Amino acid sequence: MKSQGFTGETFVQRSQAYVIRSSRLNTPDFMKEVQAGKKAGKSVDEVAASWKLPAKYKGYTDPTSTPAQMTRLKANVQIVFDESK
Repeated sequence: MKSQGFTGETFVQRSQAYVIRSSRLNTPDFMKEVQAGKKAGKSVDEVAASWKLPAKYKGYTDPTSTPAQMTRLKANVQIVFDESK
């Protein structure tokens, strides 16, 4: 089954499995890693600099691949920091 979605830049058609995997990367998996870094006393910059794209998301754009992507990654890490206790 194909789903359509707006990725922020283009309108693309993706499989349902891709959409589910992507949502896991962008929420629970990412949040757990960031929260663990926060609990360990790391800063937003340290967590973002040490974050690596998990192997199970091979083929996804690496959020550390360009300065613009890294800026977005730091902003997402900051959101998790701000919303976590």
